[in-house]
Amino acid sequence: MKTSSTSKLRQAADTYRTILDALEEWVVVVDHNARIFFLNRPYARFLGVNADDVKGKKVTDVIENTRMHITIEKGVAERLSIQKIRGSNMIASRFPITDQGKVIGAVGTVIFHDTYEWKRINSHIKALLAEHEFRAQDKNTLELPTSSHYRLADIVGDSKAIKELNQTITQVASGDVTVLLRGESGTGKELYAHAIHQLSERADAPFIKVNCAAIPENLLESELFGYEEGAFTGAKKGGKAGKFQLAHGGTLFLDEIGDLPLSMQAKLLRVLQEREVEAVGSTSPSPVNIRL
Repeated sequence: MKTSSTSKLRQAADTYRTILDALEEWVVVVDHNARIFFLNRPYARFLGVNADDVKGKKVTDVIENTRMHITIEKGVAERLSIQKIRGSNMIASRFPITDQGKVIGAVGTVIFHDTYEWKRINSHIKALLAEHEFRAQDKNTLELPTSSHYRLADIVGDSKAIKELNQTITQVASGDVTVLLRGESGTGKELYAHAIHQLSERADAPFIKVNCAAIPENLLESELFGYEEGAFTGAKKGGKAGKFQLAHGGTLFLDEIGDLPLSMQAKLLRVLQEREVEAVGSTSPSPVNIRL
């Protein structure tokens, strides 16, 4: 039975070898003993091995943190799990190969070569879906789940500059870095801030906008960082959460940030560095998880 099954694996590998070697995805096939039967050349290049030389070797000796042998033992597929290989977190899937109800081997694939690649592609898919929704229904009746109202598809433009900017936004949105949007008044900075939030992993979390130029200087600190009960005359009972606390888990958009006084810019820099804020009247800082 095993000899027949091995022959079937060999025949399949020989038939599809050229196709599998042409893929950007990495593919490995093991037999019922979890020994490598086939390793496509892109995967072999990354591992720094010769695809033919590793045939017959235990997959655990060639690919670190592999779970191919567990897939064979349990006969259960594992989809889109994180696997650390050579210092990078990859997104891998593993599927048992069965013949007449018995597991005769397994095939494993690495679709995303690091988690950043996955996030970037995820943002690209979100952009495509948003464009599809935009074309499919009236944007005036579309209800969005968060306080961010604009998507990349809402930005109208067909010039080379707009196309290049939209591509950059799609790439930047997938990460979690702070983004500085620069441009003249009325050029769409706020639209792009909304679009970045919608394309990011924080899309379902709050999007908080602050017009820094509209807040009196003496109220800036309490508006941004909040205050504790009794912090000053007229303070609300129970205190008040600031914009940073309200944006926890989501995105904070500071419009007209250049109008902030230098003293507040220094405090803002500390928040960005330490990822924690101290409300007015508080004796200890509290952590915040926001994208700015």
